[in-house]
Amino acid sequence: MGAFASYAISTSIGVFVPQLSGEWVHEFQDNQRVIYFRFREDLGQTKLRFQTDSPDRNYANLGTGVVLVLPKGMQVFLSFRALVGYSDRQAYTANGGLRIGF
Repeated sequence: MGAFASYAISTSIGVFVPQLSGEWVHEFQDNQRVIYFRFREDLGQTKLRFQTDSPDRNYANLGTGVVLVLPKGMQVFLSFRALVGYSDRQAYTANGGLRIGF
């Protein structure tokens, strides 16, 4: 489940569009489990065991950004996104760019 909000602010330079987003993620399935396997080239066919991590049931993705719409079809944008509430990892993403229409 998520939400996205933006608001256009007109200025003499151009139109600023600040943006906020958020997503809540709930893991319904994929419980922790044990997987048995063998290597094909192992002549002894040794049975190996691997236990998967228990899933994080609830976490979120939060983001913010801004777009500047300039005259003549140009746009400049910058955004940042973060994974929050996950027990054993962190993830951050930053994007930026320039769009020129022709």
